Amino acid sequence: STSFRTAGVMLYGAPADGRLVAANRDQAHAFRRAVALLPQPPEIVELPYDDTTLPGYWFEPAGAAAPGPVIVLTGGYDGTAEELYSFTGAAALEHGYRVLCFDGPGQGAALLQQGLVLRPDWEHVIGQVLDWVIAQPGTDPDRIALVGLSLGGHLAPRAAGWALRRGQLVHGVGSPIDYLADLAPYTLAGRAGSITCPTFVNNAEDDDIGASAPELVAALTAPHEFVTFTRADGAADHCEVSNRRAYHARLFAWLDPLLHPTLPEEPAPGPAYPRLP
Repeated sequence: STSFRTAGVMLYGAPADGRLVAANRDQAHAFRRAVALLPQPPEIVELPYDDTTLPGYWFEPAGAAAPGPVIVLTGGYDGTAEELYSFTGAAALEHGYRVLCFDGPGQGAALLQQGLVLRPDWEHVIGQVLDWVIAQPGTDPDRIALVGLSLGGHLAPRAAGWALRRGQLVHGVGSPIDYLADLAPYTLAGRAGSITCPTFVNNAEDDDIGASAPELVAALTAPHEFVTFTRADGAADHCEVSNRRAYHARLFAWLDPLLHPTLPEEPAPGPAYPRLP
């Protein structure tokens, strides 16, 4: 799945290259074949959005029964719902969270298979996504976190203040990066004060994209934690991709005491499948 996804990344542009569209379709197909083999496969979902739907995956920890905390993952400029599972979703499941991975307009299949283009007012997207999440029987509506990756690190805090005003989001804007802070209309200027939930902000030492994160931190009035990942952490690059576990360690050390997930039961072995020699 990852090989198909990365095969198309250098082709991003308008109009969409047919090879990029095919690569996106193939990475989703491979991902779905793979997650079907998990001890607890996800539900493939279509989230109501305006007059259409957004594609996504709803994961529940093995053995989960009572309603519990949820992490909603929102991705980046060239990201996909499928990659969100590897970046954060699998780790969140290990910590006992339910997880929603989805493609918003301008991302993954929503862009390449449906033609939905990116929009700066991500609150319009997240509001409808959270309506769906809150309606799920497994959701504790008082324990929802929003986690952004890459451009999602700009989109998540922008949407958070609006979702808080609607009473849809109680805790946690995870790992936002003040991305494209000076490129209107993609700006958080004047918006940070509307974020009242506890907020985790991070950037990385060698990642210029997140260089303006301290400006977001300075503008926050809500309780928050700010972490810069360094070369010494082995996680100094964009999205801490060379040591994502360092990011997980810091994020969940901060988030778990707020949302109190219950560690999932040890899953039963998944279905047997043939392995290559």
